[in-house]
Amino acid sequence: MASTSSIENDIAALRDDLAVLRSDLSSLVSSLKADAASNMQRTANKVEENVQDLYRSAVKSGEQSAQQISKQIEEHPLLAILLVLGAGYLGGRMSR
Repeated sequence: MASTSSIENDIAALRDDLAVLRSDLSSLVSSLKADAASNMQRTANKVEENVQDLYRSAVKSGEQSAQQISKQIEEHPLLAILLVLGAGYLGGRMSR
């Protein structure tokens, strides 16, 4: 009978150890979830900032290009008119 009592004590100790292990694993998973969510949020914020920077850069580049084109048109109006007429003519011929 002593061996049965010893086995029951061992089983009870194993159950207690498993309960502690289950609790520790649950805490670990919760911590990993929180860390992952935090990392995802930081990454999303960085991506958003990069997209905004790219947008600002594209807008600035577009404005500079428009200013350069406008300057060229002001400096050479006859050439600009001829280019537009030529492009329109070619576009009309190609669409037929």
